[in-house]
Amino acid sequence: MRGFLMKWHKSHQALIDLFADIIPGAPAVQRKMFGYSAGFVNGNLFMALFQDDLILRLPENRRQELLAAGKA
Repeated sequence: MRGFLMKWHKSHQALIDLFADIIPGAPAVQRKMFGYSAGFVNGNLFMALFQDDLILRLPENRRQELLAAGKA
């Protein structure tokens, strides 16, 4: 069986612009990860783009609030 290759696509420019507008301390905390913009503090990822998604690392209680409200 041959391996399956998934093609990744670039984030839309509007999402890239949003990321640039909201990332705190840019460009000091910003770098690329797998070709996508990402934010790191002390070597820990806290924010990133992946294709059409903006990913945020949140405390558990805040994550649960957003999930319960249907906003995540």
